[in-house]
Amino acid sequence: MDINSILAAAGPAIAWTFDKEFDIYEYVEHTKPNGANGKQLQATRLNEPCRVSIDKRPSSLKGEGNLDTSSLILFCGPGVDVPIGSKLMVHNGTHQEKFQSTEKPMKYPSHQEIRVNKHEWV
Repeated sequence: MDINSILAAAGPAIAWTFDKEFDIYEYVEHTKPNGANGKQLQATRLNEPCRVSIDKRPSSLKGEGNLDTSSLILFCGPGVDVPIGSKLMVHNGTHQEKFQSTEKPMKYPSHQEIRVNKHEWV
């Protein structure tokens, strides 16, 4: 048994911690009524289980003792494709928060971690 098999077996235990769901929105090309090409924001995946966590690390830069280096990380299943720059709507019941992915996801056999920023998109 290799390490990836062991990590993949941990997937259900990690997924159990996902307490929210998220939708992925991307700009998709479409044809406008006047025949011109354009892009519109469209949901590409809906209701994917997730968890949002804060990664708070102390600053290691000299003279930056109280610098806030925290960032937000969205955890989700390994099979979800989240392109860089896509808009994410995280919801838990009636509460919704908007984010934007900022980096290429870090993929593991059991889950993936996506750095996100809060973002107000329409």
